[in-house]
Amino acid sequence: MRSTLIISRLLARDIRISADPVISGDAIIFNSDSEYDTPGLFKKLYLAKITKCLLNESLPDNIRTYKWFKLINTLEIRHNLLTKIPDNCFQDCHFLKKVILPQETVQINSRAFQNSAIEEINLQNIEIIMDYAFLSCVNLKNIELPNITTLGLNAFQYSSIQSLSIGNSLTDVSDQAFSDCLFLNTVDFGDSSIIGEKMFYNCQNLNTFTYNFEEIGSLGNKCFAYSGIKSFKFGTEIRSIGTYCFENSQLTDVTFDDHISLTLGEYTFSKCGNLKKINIPIKLELNKGVFHECCNLVDITLTDFVSVIPESLFKFCKNLKNLSLPNVHEIHENAFYGCSNLESLDIPSIASIGDKAFWQCSKLQLNLLENRQNDLKLGDKVFVQCNKITLTKYTKHLLSKQSFVQCPGLKSLEIFISSSVNYSLCFSGCVNLESVVIDPLSDGKIGERMFQGCKNLKSVTFTDVVNEVGEYSFFGCPFNEVDLNNLTNIGFGAFQRTKITKLQIQNNFVSNHQFDNCYLLETIYLGPNVTDISFNAFANCTKLEKIEIDEKNSNFLFENSVLYSSDKKILYGIMRASSNKSLEIPSSVQEIADYAFESHQKLKKVVVSNSVVFGEFSFSKMPKLEKFTIDNTGDFVISNGMFANSSNLEKFLCNGKILFFDDFCFDYCFSLEEVEGTGDCTYFGTRSFRRCISLKEINLSHAKILGFESFKHCFKLSELHLTNTVERYEEGCFHSISIESLNLSNPYTGYYLEDVCFDNISTLKKVYFMDYCSFAASAVFNRCDIDYIYFSKHFHTNIFKSLLQAMKSSELQIEIADDNYYLKVQDNFFVVDKLTGVVQSIVAYNGEDFIEIPENVTTASSNDVVTQMYYENELSYIARLPQSKFIVHENFLSDDNSMFAQFGIFALCVKGDSSTYFDGVDVNEMYRVFVDYDYPYPTALGVNVERGDEKLCDDFNVQHSFGVGGNVFGLSKNEIFMLIVILLVSGILIAFVVYFLFYYKKLCQKKKNSSEGNQRSDEVNGFTKNSTFKDEIEMTA
Repeated sequence: MRSTLIISRLLARDIRISADPVISGDAIIFNSDSEYDTPGLFKKLYLAKITKCLLNESLPDNIRTYKWFKLINTLEIRHNLLTKIPDNCFQDCHFLKKVILPQETVQINSRAFQNSAIEEINLQNIEIIMDYAFLSCVNLKNIELPNITTLGLNAFQYSSIQSLSIGNSLTDVSDQAFSDCLFLNTVDFGDSSIIGEKMFYNCQNLNTFTYNFEEIGSLGNKCFAYSGIKSFKFGTEIRSIGTYCFENSQLTDVTFDDHISLTLGEYTFSKCGNLKKINIPIKLELNKGVFHECCNLVDITLTDFVSVIPESLFKFCKNLKNLSLPNVHEIHENAFYGCSNLESLDIPSIASIGDKAFWQCSKLQLNLLENRQNDLKLGDKVFVQCNKITLTKYTKHLLSKQSFVQCPGLKSLEIFISSSVNYSLCFSGCVNLESVVIDPLSDGKIGERMFQGCKNLKSVTFTDVVNEVGEYSFFGCPFNEVDLNNLTNIGFGAFQRTKITKLQIQNNFVSNHQFDNCYLLETIYLGPNVTDISFNAFANCTKLEKIEIDEKNSNFLFENSVLYSSDKKILYGIMRASSNKSLEIPSSVQEIADYAFESHQKLKKVVVSNSVVFGEFSFSKMPKLEKFTIDNTGDFVISNGMFANSSNLEKFLCNGKILFFDDFCFDYCFSLEEVEGTGDCTYFGTRSFRRCISLKEINLSHAKILGFESFKHCFKLSELHLTNTVERYEEGCFHSISIESLNLSNPYTGYYLEDVCFDNISTLKKVYFMDYCSFAASAVFNRCDIDYIYFSKHFHTNIFKSLLQAMKSSELQIEIADDNYYLKVQDNFFVVDKLTGVVQSIVAYNGEDFIEIPENVTTASSNDVVTQMYYENELSYIARLPQSKFIVHENFLSDDNSMFAQFGIFALCVKGDSSTYFDGVDVNEMYRVFVDYDYPYPTALGVNVERGDEKLCDDFNVQHSFGVGGNVFGLSKNEIFMLIVILLVSGILIAFVVYFLFYYKKLCQKKKNSSEGNQRSDEVNGFTKNSTFKDEIEMTA
């Protein structure tokens, strides 16, 4: 009984731990700073299940670092001198649930409770909350701040508060104070006047916001953006509204005091999809994008004082139908962009409409010119795809680029144009436009593609001189007659694909494909002032059969469907509808003009008997032309594109000398088999004979320059007749031809070899480099399977390696003249620089197992191994030596890429010893071996090899190697490792079987001996007590 009484008295008293901290009930009380470090405090609190802490002394900044503090979920601070909660004091305290602050505490510093688990805290006396103080407090539910004056940056962002009460004293709010509080439902804002930037941003469940609208003075940028706020009233005290204030919020009701006077911020109500009705008071000024994408806005009232519609004000307000703007004189760009249901708009005072203002207003019915007295200025793309816009005759209104693209409501126009305005595509795609009268103001210009695609435009009238008709201006318009009398310049393709049947040409402007593909054009009339004409203006005019020449025009002669100059020295062209199948050019002709016979459909043979200058593309695109003969011994130049795309041309015969084959002259002449007169030609231009796939032989005996891809894809070309005159082989000049041997020589200037000039010639086996090569680019013989190369005495080391890159020869033999100054072949394997001893290539590979680098070699540059080369994915410099090992002597060094190129399968060992450094290069460097894993790009495998180790190699007996393939016994490291594992496992299994058999045999022998012993004992003594239970079990077993 006495013991029980003593224990009861002890429990009723405070228990001191280590003399200072006091446990009272379920709480620990600290009275001095020294008590925080009491030894063993964590264990004692844990055993006593203490979760509450009372601080009578100052709050340490690092309280969260004490181990015992992790047991505390309730903290009461009683220190009456504590006015601030320190920075980061309770940050990341995931155990702290409740905090009781003294009345004297008025400030919470930065990140004090950030990311903590706090659920309850008394903030009634708090005046200042600093940056991030309660950031991400996900258990905090209700906040009351009656005395708050300052809120810091992101003070409560990402917290889970549900209700918030703010007093009347808030004067300073930093950005995003309560942003992203997804559960915030109710806010009482008191009489505070400032709503800060992004203060309630993304508070998606904010349904109730109570405030004194007469006190609100400013709204920060995006303060309610993406929030759930339903209504808001603007009072007279408000002076500032930021941008995007209510963007994408749930606003349904917006009210303005009648006496409010301010300018709304840009995009204030942007994307408020629930806003259907709004009334704008007199003194409220609109701004850019205020109602942008308010897709359900139907009813908006604007006062008559509105004179300007700002940029993007109603952009994508898809349900806006009717609007009256009687005093609006200016509409800015994108103002009604995408208002697809806008039907009527009253804008009688409008003077200027900005770019894309009514783009895609497909239901808008508007006659811009009705009862109009003032001028109207239109921006670019104003009425694109406005299906019901109409225009009538009007005066001096300025159009612009793409103003009425695809406006099917336009049927007839009278427009004024000026050379100072760009009218490109202005009326393109107006499919119902039927007639246009064009009145030039002063040297007017019709813009590019201005009426392109107006497929019902049948009448175009020019009332005065037009300075220029732009490119493709009337492309595809179906009018059959056009008056060109007042035109001074016509752009490329201006009247292409029209249905013109007859042309009257009065000036020299017809020369640039203006009337291509006018397939109904039959007759051309040349007025008295026409002195020149080019038939490229009438390409593919297949019905053109007649040219009428004014009796006062003495410059032309039309005879047998051919237009000549009056003295027959110039042949301008043949009628495309003529039925001539053969033609002999008159001996008087000295010049055949550009495009003279282009696209003639029936002509098969042409004979030229005089010395003639040929124009560009003069006989191009003639599908039936088979033979062209020049029966004259003079000098000729085959002009640019002269026979291009004449796919049936088989023979080109010339008795004279051709000095020059210009670019594209026989390009894509698939049937060309025979070309005469090339023996004296010195220049073959770019793609001059490209894709002449039937050509087998050409005489290049005097050629000096072979141009870019000049004979590319002449697959059957096997005889070139090259001599020693060529100075330059340009890129791809003999790509994919069929020669078997090549002799390169020029003792006068040397020769210049550009990239892939002999690319992909699978038949090429032997190459002879004679004389001096001035330059050789990489991959000259890309993808060529060459067997033998000879180098004369003039061939230099610097050129050598470039020539061999990207070849795919498997057994290349190289012969070098004995008197070559720079190179020699050593041991039938190596091309070595005579002066430096550097290996330039390993050649003549025949599958040897070991290749030993010569002792005089001191270094090998990258890409030195070139016995088998490929060119794939533009990765040249590729080499392969399958199933081979390289033995390197002690004096061999290498650069970073070693001598191993991509896709190599190699093994390497080092013979002898060496010094540690050579010219600053570490001898014990890491080698790179590139291994082919059948992917498009190589994979690098780094292997560390200690160079100079005599044990690595013993002559040709490889002791250490690396790589994949061609290693010890032909196995890779992985294969050797797997073999070792298999052998070990097999050995263990064999040992287990042997042991089992041995043990089983021994067990059987023991059983046999035991059985015999028991039998004898029974015979003598019967079953006596000497026979134990154990013996019986063993016998039974």
